[in-house]
Amino acid sequence: MFISGEQFSSIDKPEEKLRNLTLLVFRTGCSYRRKLEDWLHMEGIIPAKIMEFGTLEGILGCVHAGLGVTLLPRSVVERAAVQYNVHYHEISGNFLRIPTLFIRRKDTFKTATVSEFIKVSKERFSHFD
Repeated sequence: MFISGEQFSSIDKPEEKLRNLTLLVFRTGCSYRRKLEDWLHMEGIIPAKIMEFGTLEGILGCVHAGLGVTLLPRSVVERAAVQYNVHYHEISGNFLRIPTLFIRRKDTFKTATVSEFIKVSKERFSHFD
């Protein structure tokens, strides 16, 4: 989900409201950064400035302070909306979903808990494929 501070409380037409925005993102290689840049590019928006951070708290603090915007997972955004008083907006189309993988060492014992986690995850999220 796309999140912003008070200055972007309603984003109906991103091309109008986001012209001179600052992107608040993790370093190159972050999939959410890439999705945000791709979405803005598709909308014809070139960010005025990109600020890179090493921590989520740094990004959220700057969004809260009104220094820019970012794109983060829904689970992070829902917590941040309360703690940091930020606004969030779903982005559309192909940019809405980001694949997430569960990775474990194949030479480790597969516990009942891990097996159940995998089963429940497949049941819950298989409709996103």
